[in-house]
Amino acid sequence: MLLNKESIIKICQNYLPIFKNVIKDINYEIKGIINSEMLLFVSLVKYFKVNLILGSGRANGQSNEFFILIILDQKPYNKSTDQKT
Repeated sequence: MLLNKESIIKICQNYLPIFKNVIKDINYEIKGIINSEMLLFVSLVKYFKVNLILGSGRANGQSNEFFILIILDQKPYNKSTDQKT
Protein backbone atom coordinates (compact mmCIF):
# COMPACT_ATOMS: atom_id res chain seq x y z
CA MET A 1 0.00 0.00 0.00
CA LEU A 2 1.29 3.43 -0.93
CA LEU A 3 1.36 5.71 2.10
CA ASN A 4 -0.43 8.96 1.58
CA LYS A 5 -2.81 10.85 3.84
CA GLU A 6 -5.81 8.81 2.69
CA SER A 7 -4.12 5.46 3.32
CA ILE A 8 -2.84 6.59 6.72
CA ILE A 9 -6.36 7.67 7.71
CA LYS A 10 -7.67 4.25 6.63
CA ILE A 11 -5.00 2.46 8.67
CA CYS A 12 -5.91 4.55 11.73
CA GLN A 13 -9.63 3.89 11.23
CA ASN A 14 -8.93 0.15 11.28
CA TYR A 15 -7.36 0.40 14.76
CA LEU A 16 -9.78 3.00 16.17
CA PRO A 17 -12.12 0.54 17.99
CA ILE A 18 -9.18 -1.14 19.77
CA PHE A 19 -7.68 2.26 20.54
CA LYS A 20 -10.90 3.57 22.08
CA ASN A 21 -11.23 0.52 24.28
CA VAL A 22 -7.71 0.91 25.71
CA ILE A 23 -7.61 4.71 25.99
CA LYS A 24 -10.77 4.94 28.08
CA ASP A 25 -8.85 3.74 31.16
CA ILE A 26 -5.77 5.96 30.77
CA ASN A 27 -5.68 9.44 32.29
CA TYR A 28 -4.11 12.30 30.36
CA GLU A 29 -0.84 13.55 31.86
CA ILE A 30 0.14 17.20 31.52
CA LYS A 31 2.81 17.43 28.81
CA GLY A 32 1.81 13.91 27.75
CA ILE A 33 1.13 12.49 24.34
CA ILE A 34 -2.24 13.46 22.88
CA ASN A 35 -4.77 10.87 21.71
CA SER A 36 -4.37 11.59 18.00
CA GLU A 37 -0.60 11.09 18.29
CA MET A 38 -1.15 7.80 20.10
CA LEU A 39 -3.63 6.57 17.49
CA LEU A 40 -1.31 7.42 14.59
CA PHE A 41 1.76 5.90 16.25
CA VAL A 42 0.08 2.67 17.33
CA SER A 43 -1.72 2.22 14.01
CA LEU A 44 1.52 2.52 12.05
CA VAL A 45 3.42 0.31 14.50
CA LYS A 46 0.80 -2.42 14.11
CA TYR A 47 0.55 -1.95 10.35
CA PHE A 48 4.32 -2.23 9.86
CA LYS A 49 4.66 -4.97 12.52
CA VAL A 50 7.32 -3.08 14.46
CA ASN A 51 8.93 -5.25 17.12
CA LEU A 52 11.03 -2.69 19.01
CA ILE A 53 10.05 0.73 20.35
CA LEU A 54 12.58 2.92 22.14
CA GLY A 55 10.93 5.78 24.00
CA SER A 56 12.43 8.94 25.36
CA GLY A 57 10.88 11.88 27.08
CA ARG A 58 8.46 11.71 29.92
CA ALA A 59 5.01 12.63 31.16
CA ASN A 60 4.81 10.20 34.07
CA GLY A 61 4.96 7.30 31.62
CA GLN A 62 1.60 7.96 29.98
CA SER A 63 2.71 7.05 26.46
CA ASN A 64 4.71 4.06 27.69
CA GLU A 65 1.68 2.77 29.58
CA PHE A 66 -0.52 3.11 26.53
CA PHE A 67 1.94 1.56 24.10
CA ILE A 68 2.54 -1.43 26.34
CA LEU A 69 -1.18 -2.00 26.86
CA ILE A 70 -2.21 -1.74 23.23
CA ILE A 71 0.84 -3.08 21.41
CA LEU A 72 2.09 -5.77 23.78
CA ASP A 73 -1.08 -6.42 25.76
CA GLN A 74 0.98 -6.41 28.95
CA LYS A 75 1.01 -4.50 32.21
CA PRO A 76 3.39 -1.52 31.93
CA TYR A 77 6.53 -1.04 33.99
CA ASN A 78 7.87 2.50 34.28
CA LYS A 79 11.23 3.04 35.97
CA SER A 80 10.84 6.84 36.04
CA THR A 81 10.03 8.23 39.47
CA ASP A 82 11.32 11.81 39.44
CA GLN A 83 8.20 13.98 39.18
CA LYS A 84 10.27 17.12 38.40
CA THR A 85 11.55 15.97 35.01
